[in-house]
Amino acid sequence: MLEYLGTSGSMALIAHLQREKATRSAMDTSSIKRKQHILQQYPLKSRPCPGVYTLPLPHNGAADKDMPQSLHSAFTDLTMLARKYLATANTDDKSMSAARDRLLLCPYIKQIASNIFTFPVFTEEFSRQVMAEVDHLRDHLPESLKSRPNSMNNHGVLLDEVGFTEGFSDVLLDQYIRPMSALLYPENGGGTLDHHRCFTVQYAQDKDVSLATHFDNAEVTLNINLSLTDMQGQQNGDLLFHGKQGEPRPQPVRFQHRIGWGVLHLGKELHCATPLIAGERTNLIMWCRSAAWRLKNGCAMCGETAGLKFAHIQNSI
Repeated sequence: MLEYLGTSGSMALIAHLQREKATRSAMDTSSIKRKQHILQQYPLKSRPCPGVYTLPLPHNGAADKDMPQSLHSAFTDLTMLARKYLATANTDDKSMSAARDRLLLCPYIKQIASNIFTFPVFTEEFSRQVMAEVDHLRDHLPESLKSRPNSMNNHGVLLDEVGFTEGFSDVLLDQYIRPMSALLYPENGGGTLDHHRCFTVQYAQDKDVSLATHFDNAEVTLNINLSLTDMQGQQNGDLLFHGKQGEPRPQPVRFQHRIGWGVLHLGKELHCATPLIAGERTNLIMWCRSAAWRLKNGCAMCGETAGLKFAHIQNSI
């Protein structure tokens, strides 16, 4: 890449990356302080929708029936099958491939292209509740306690800082996404996903309207739509998947959002958000990461294995 930028362009890029590295090195301490302050000043019990911060745990192969229905029944059934097939599969490639094929026979999951899958995750009602809570936080948190969700999106909420980690995103990763990813992405750290970054991104005419082609700082990414202006099937802020660097797809794969539905893909898949032509859209993004994978194969962004820091690693790994 650097040879295409020339000497001055290369130096500017290197300087930018060094500044970005310094900024990210200071993020952990700042993030912890913001989270502590937010939870002290805005305890979960005092918020409009306190129930959205806790997802049900699987219980005897199914979600706890005493919990309000937040996860779509198709999603809990799908992940139950993933755990079942994973438990009976050997670790050899042939056995894992057969278990993966069995999972993909389930009508609740659709493979829209190689390594890209879609399925319902949240009920529409729960999606609206999460959206209402996100709107409330966005409107009531002081600017000093708001963080950009990532380095590309300007509008959204960093859910890890506002109370969604322990009962929500940790559960979603540990109990639901990792069992599926173990079968769908065994060669990309899917079975050892142990920490994450979870946030929302908001698109609107007076905010971000699109997102340039990029890859994620993740081994596996889950992208769930929480709200979307109904355009009667017209293209409006769709995702386009282009393949991996050096391995482009013959044609970009288009994905249209649907409230409560998620799309699961490899973090290294190049993708973009096409322009929002009307209304608005909010999605919940979870960058799922594996410490074991990164220590062996390197960071998804820089390729380095030395000096890596891992946040929110779960005790179950």
